[in-house]
Amino acid sequence: SIEPEEVKLTVEGLGPWSYSKLKLAQNCPLGFYLKYVLKLKVPEAPLAPVTIIGKAAHAIIENVIIGKGIQDSFSLVRGEYVDKKKELTPEQWKESVETLEFNITAFRERLDTFETKYGVKGYVQELKSGLTRDYTPTGFFSGDVFWRGIIDMGIKLNSGDLVILDHKTGAPAVMGLRNFSSQLDSYKVLLHHGVEGIE
Repeated sequence: SIEPEEVKLTVEGLGPWSYSKLKLAQNCPLGFYLKYVLKLKVPEAPLAPVTIIGKAAHAIIENVIIGKGIQDSFSLVRGEYVDKKKELTPEQWKESVETLEFNITAFRERLDTFETKYGVKGYVQELKSGLTRDYTPTGFFSGDVFWRGIIDMGIKLNSGDLVILDHKTGAPAVMGLRNFSSQLDSYKVLLHHGVEGIE
């Protein structure tokens, strides 16, 4: 049998919390116990191709948001994922990433329309944010971090509002926004207290 050397069963004793950690505790208590209480080191399974494709698509969108052209964004990311890291084969790139060009172009066009209509002050992307237990901003990896998360994208509006987007390349649209509302709610708190006050 495996016995933990010492388990401090307090909220703080389990280390920093995040939405994914909380979700694991809710959905699979045994998995949570093995990972965060016993701290068993299980070899990580290699990323599934669909996950790597999603990461590549996400990287393309990030480049497009900062003003790079669609073709330049695809070329930069292809160089990283196919040529350099070899995480995707040329065939996987052609079949699963190149085919996203229409969607990413349409996304950029919708953002342009949104900027004109609502007055965008700026964007945040891949923002790592952390809070202490009393909602004080702290570093993502700081010893006093209680809750943390990585926000895919936020659109800061001139009105003081902030629109939060979380890219879900692997999740079917039929799941709907309601299935991700608690994740987005946690990001609201991270942004409001960890970055700047938002409406």
